[in-house]
This record gives sequence, structure tokens and C-alpha cells, in this order.
Amino acid sequence: LGIPPVVFTNASGMEDAGVGGESGRKVVSASAEGITRETLKEGMWLRGTVRNVVEFGCFVDVGVQQDGLLHRKEIQPGTGLPDVGRVLQVRVKAVDLKHPSG
Repeated sequence: LGIPPVVFTNASGMEDAGVGGESGRKVVSASAEGITRETLKEGMWLRGTVRNVVEFGCFVDVGVQQDGLLHRKEIQPGTGLPDVGRVLQVRVKAVDLKHPSG
């Protein structure tokens, strides 16, 4: 099992979507904005829902037909892993379109 095609970071910690954060940050819904896996760009802030939690992090669904990985190293120290179903703000760290999704 390799690195997923979409990788996220959450530099602000486990911040819920819709709650204030870094000033000037625009957090969007991928589905509402028509964003697809192919149009994801590094640095985008998206709302996502935690779908699975594993030892090394969690998988977040942002609505682009593929869950992305939020590695535990990308989560603010001391906050722990989020629960399944939690809605977060995540930033796209990397997108690899060379590998098939799914």
C-alpha cells in the first residue's frame, strides 16, 4: 500500500470547519465549488469529514471521489486523532494524479 494520491495537512490543528481560523483563509466545499481530484491544487483549504482513523493518521473525504490522508505528523501535537465523522478544515499538501484512484 503506497501513499494515497491526495495528502492533506492541518497546520492549525483539529479545527472544525466553519469555525474561524487563520485570517484570510478561504475554506471551501469541493462539491459546492465543482472541484474534482484533477483540479485540486496544493495549498487549497477544504472542508472534509473523517471517514476512517488508523494508527498513522486518518482518511478525510472532501468530496473528490477519493479520500485523502491526513498523517498523524501533520496534526498539531497534543490534539490526538479526530473521531470518525468529525468535520475538519484541511489543506491540500500533495496531489499525485499519476496513480489511479480507488
